[in-house]
Amino acid sequence: MASLSFEGWPVNKIITYSRSDLFDLVWSTPILKLAKEIGISDVALAKACRKMGIPLPGRGHWAKSETNRPKPPTMPKYAGGGSGNVTFTTLDPNLFRLLRKFDGSVPRIPVPASPVDADLLVTKTIKAAKNAKQDNGRIVFAKERALAVSISPQVLDRAMSLLDTLIKACRRHGYPWTISGEGKTVVQCGGNDIEVTLHKRLSRKELPCVKRERRYWERGSIGPFFYAQEYEWLSTNRLTFRLANQ
Repeated sequence: MASLSFEGWPVNKIITYSRSDLFDLVWSTPILKLAKEIGISDVALAKACRKMGIPLPGRGHWAKSETNRPKPPTMPKYAGGGSGNVTFTTLDPNLFRLLRKFDGSVPRIPVPASPVDADLLVTKTIKAAKNAKQDNGRIVFAKERALAVSISPQVLDRAMSLLDTLIKACRRHGYPWTISGEGKTVVQCGGNDIEVTLHKRLSRKELPCVKRERRYWERGSIGPFFYAQEYEWLSTNRLTFRLANQ
């Protein structure tokens, strides 16, 4: 995936560490501080370390004086494939400085509760959503040429109103939106085709066994297949735009 640029500023910043360098860093710097310096969350940093077999300091390690802290263990051998390097993709701080510089001059656009005289792309998406199925709490479109959204039905109106407002504002400034033949949502901006996806975060909650709904699938020659719904998906009411250069 190519890095996106905003008026010449890179949005994505790629940082790569060797496995041994990252091991030294997590044993010399508290993980919260190190994650902030890299530009990622401490959860993402800890997950990357576990994936690479890098042990982390235990709870309370940094609360002890330097002389009383346990010494770093011997780093285990790497059993995975590839180079063993760890790569993080973060947002370049230059972008935030640029956005803060122009933040006061950028007009705010009010978003209505529901789309008014909706754009054709939004109208098609709303129509397709009425007959769409759901999977893990999200709307799953079939083969309809709909806007790229990964949302639950509960926020459909809100999401469509947000997209409708954004699409109309972009068109007024000469940045058209289209749906490609592959079903991707694309906005043309500054000579670049930028892929846009609207994503809603969901939280997963395990269901008690007594509340698990038994479902039935027909799997062709394999025969009937039964499974139980183990989780319910709860809304976090957080919508996120994901952008990528094509």
